[in-house]
Amino acid sequence: MLEKTRGIIFHSVKFGDNSLILTIYTERFGRQSFIINAARNSRSKNKAGLLQPLFIADMEIYQKKNREIQRIKEIRLASPYISIPYDMVKTAQTLFIAEILNKIIIEEEQNTALYHFLESSLLFFDLMDKGKSLFHIWFLSHLTGYLGIRPDTNSRDREWLDMQMGNMVAGEPPHPAYMNPGISSLFRKMMETGIRELSGFRAEQDEKILLLDKILEYYTLHFSNLAGLKSAEILRQVFH
Repeated sequence: MLEKTRGIIFHSVKFGDNSLILTIYTERFGRQSFIINAARNSRSKNKAGLLQPLFIADMEIYQKKNREIQRIKEIRLASPYISIPYDMVKTAQTLFIAEILNKIIIEEEQNTALYHFLESSLLFFDLMDKGKSLFHIWFLSHLTGYLGIRPDTNSRDREWLDMQMGNMVAGEPPHPAYMNPGISSLFRKMMETGIRELSGFRAEQDEKILLLDKILEYYTLHFSNLAGLKSAEILRQVFH
């Protein structure tokens, strides 16, 4: 059946001489794999260079239930980015986020709230100047709420975030999966910060590094396939 949907590109891989297999998180059907023919042909309208990680596309697709790889009839950029492809810092962040999303979002079903969070966050990020270096940390923090793994940080009288329990506790947990009081406080502050307020978020560089490391550690407690992120080292090099 011919359907129309918007989607966010997670990953692409070459297939044959002139085709690509695209992994796309669609607004209507969740995560889907697509083959696009002649995507790398010089005369094709579907230029492979436009099908980059986290680019947002409008698509007309042949959708068939239980088919492993769907087919694309037409695809075009829905909202071309103004700055992401040309800003080294933003490019590194989007590659990092795309790699994580490709590993953890596997459901082939509609999740409108999650899709709209992804799209609206990326479109705002494209326009950001101040606060942009914190976007990936903000994004991963708030994404937990859409994945059903948001930790409870509401207890003001408890200073340690126990990442195994997913809540604040009064003392140091008897295992290494926790955030110390300083990082717990920073994480709580991040969870309470809106994307428009990131320009006013203050933290030392070593605190931001440790916070990101702990957020990734929290994710690995729920998603075992996050070890060895290729883009993580690129991100570190860009920020250092």
